[in-house]
Amino acid sequence: MNLVEAYKQLLKNIHHTLKEHDYSRRAGIFYKKNEDNWGVIGFQKSRSSSNEFGIEFTINVGVYSKAVAELLDPTCIKPRPLVWDLHWGQRIGYLLPYDTEKWWVIDEETSMEFLEKEIQECLLQKVIPEIDKCIINNHLLDLWVLNQLPGTGLLYRQSVPFSPDYKSRLSKLIDQKNNEN
Repeated sequence: MNLVEAYKQLLKNIHHTLKEHDYSRRAGIFYKKNEDNWGVIGFQKSRSSSNEFGIEFTINVGVYSKAVAELLDPTCIKPRPLVWDLHWGQRIGYLLPYDTEKWWVIDEETSMEFLEKEIQECLLQKVIPEIDKCIINNHLLDLWVLNQLPGTGLLYRQSVPFSPDYKSRLSKLIDQKNNEN
């Protein structure tokens, strides 16, 4: 079995499943557009992957929000984000019972049918519902304002270079949220 071709076929088959949930595909990244926001499911191969030793990969998931981007720096709005642009994101394993990194391997002994089924179940039962919840600005803004971001979203919030008037705009958002309650 050509392992690289098996991985490519897996992505094609996953695309058929995600297409039913309004995701498009660009290479190993699947996108769902919702107003000015993007849901992202990105397949990431390990650097050590090869046809000889096996294809090891994980899945990064998350959401990019134009509203959050404008809050951070209105000059850096992305028309189509990449995985590292996400405002909420994490590896798939943290959405699963493992609550840790989850990497799959395609090698000579891999049952592609079983692997595909396992990944599709993870995406349909855990990932898509979480993205659908976080892709809505109110929910994602709540996570940002209240500093309750899970996964890489928290790391992003702590490390991103904020625009000079970020604190005043964040303060207005907090006041707005408090007035809604």
